[in-house]
Amino acid sequence: MDIALPDDRPVMILDQVFNAAPARLWQAWFDPKELEAWWGPEGMTNRDAAIDPRPGGAWTITMVGPDGATFVINSVIYALTEPRHMTGIAPRDGFRGTAEELVASHQTNGMQDIAIAMDLHIDPVAGGAHMRIIQTFPDIAARDANTAMGAEAGWGGSFRKLERLLATD
Repeated sequence: MDIALPDDRPVMILDQVFNAAPARLWQAWFDPKELEAWWGPEGMTNRDAAIDPRPGGAWTITMVGPDGATFVINSVIYALTEPRHMTGIAPRDGFRGTAEELVASHQTNGMQDIAIAMDLHIDPVAGGAHMRIIQTFPDIAARDANTAMGAEAGWGGSFRKLERLLATD
């Protein structure tokens, strides 16, 4: 996995090539049971994944730590072009609007109500699929705080679990 943290932009860019067809990699993102099998850092399990694969649809999952602590990720699919691209947006704490209001806010106000936006790109390459994830934060301080919490290690664990899942095909 390659990670870039540009000095001048509040983004984290992750790149990895997987030994799987792009459609298979896409399935791992959008089949709730498969997502539960690989999402999150090593040592975490998942439950309650629900995906409504359309712009404005929900993309949610609950991560469960080894100590039983739960971490719920509630996102809204902002843009979707199967099987190549998805943008998901997660609201800042305290946002109480609907999914439609979050989408409208993002269109009008950019990152004002958004804690994180994630662009997923899956492209065919020789022998498999290239996956690029671009996470956009409201500012560089938010990106750096996410990194300090272990985002790089978390994504690394997720990608290793995803590789193991894909290897079972």
